[in-house]
Amino acid sequence: MSFRIETEKLDDYTLLVRPIGAISGDSDLSGLIPKGSARVILDLANISRIDSLGVREWIRAMQSSGDSQTIVWERVSPAMSSQVGMITNFVGRGSVASFILPWWCQACGNEHTTDVEAQALKRSGLESPECPKCGATMMLDELDEGYIDALLEHAP
Repeated sequence: MSFRIETEKLDDYTLLVRPIGAISGDSDLSGLIPKGSARVILDLANISRIDSLGVREWIRAMQSSGDSQTIVWERVSPAMSSQVGMITNFVGRGSVASFILPWWCQACGNEHTTDVEAQALKRSGLESPECPKCGATMMLDELDEGYIDALLEHAP
């Protein structure tokens, strides 16, 4: 799947931006933070992976946001979550509202994801879901709680 960016105007002040695919040094991120939108919501659920050159381009795109722009990260994919935990300035001036957690069932091998609201997680803590297939308690698959803590550091 090649990389692309989809945009949707939600109102006079808010633009929803959906980057889709794998991000590399060749990915055109110029449309990621459009000028003229007071609020940009980045729906990051469909970013499948990001390589080291893609990280560099991502940071440049985050730095291009205007001082008066609000950048909100929603549905942060596991590929992006792992970068937040490793790269200090990866989120830039943005804030993380929600993210996707990958779960794995040791009993039956089922994989499952859940969307997590950052504020709700801060209030209630992390609870492992039951496997939708066999009912056993699932465990975090790709990420550890250190990555979750890093995401929560950027929550509003």
